[in-house]
Amino acid sequence: MTPSVRTIVRTLVNAGLAAVMAGVCVSSARQLPNEFGSSEPGSLLFGLLHLTIAISAAVASVGIIKRARWAAWAVGLSGAAAMGLLMAQPLYTPMDSDDQQSIWLGAALIGLATAGVWWLARRTRRLHETS
Repeated sequence: MTPSVRTIVRTLVNAGLAAVMAGVCVSSARQLPNEFGSSEPGSLLFGLLHLTIAISAAVASVGIIKRARWAAWAVGLSGAAAMGLLMAQPLYTPMDSDDQQSIWLGAALIGLATAGVWWLARRTRRLHETS
């Protein structure tokens, strides 16, 4: 029996979402030694946020592949921690107003991307439950 086009597309979307979340996990995990090994102000907060991002992104990646209910919530947690990481940056790093606006714009874009991935993760899971 050959799989339907819908099944193939759903599988490819899930694999793509899982790959994106795995990339986010690796990227944040690579920052952990720098943040936890630094004595600069805010480095502990940044390290904890990177740790939250890495763990929740790994959990989300596995959950998306398994089509688990909690995958979308893990994506949301990872995105919220990433937004927190960006929004905390101006508190510890002196920057002018243009740089601060760029940081806030980046946080907003991460929020939108997180909402989109969260919606897709929930949508593809629901499609799987109905088919």
